Amino acid sequence: MAIGFARLEFVQRSAGKTACGKSAYNAREKVHFEGTNFAEPKTYNWSYKENPVYHEVLLPNHVDKKFKSLEILWNTVEQKENRHNSQVAMEMVLALPDDKVISLEDKIELVKTFVEQHFVKN
Repeated sequence: MAIGFARLEFVQRSAGKTACGKSAYNAREKVHFEGTNFAEPKTYNWSYKENPVYHEVLLPNHVDKKFKSLEILWNTVEQKENRHNSQVAMEMVLALPDDKVISLEDKIELVKTFVEQHFVKN
């Protein structure tokens, strides 16, 4: 019987990572990092890779919808953090069993509900 898997990992400047780079990779998109006092501007392009099964930015209702854009969201986060060793984001990887009884749409809804309840609303 297959089991699910979850992993939480911080995106740390001290490890040379950026939220823009991580988001570009996860979404398989092109994201321009505007740079900070600690890192030079750079364009991350993972659009040539196979698309993920599903990707979406979930926001609380009171947040400006412009933050649905990965580039705007993560460059804003990078600008707000002002330490060279900041943890600018957290990545959660969820792997659900490949169960034929549960449809892909149901799996997406399950994960969205979990993320909204445990992260977005807080």
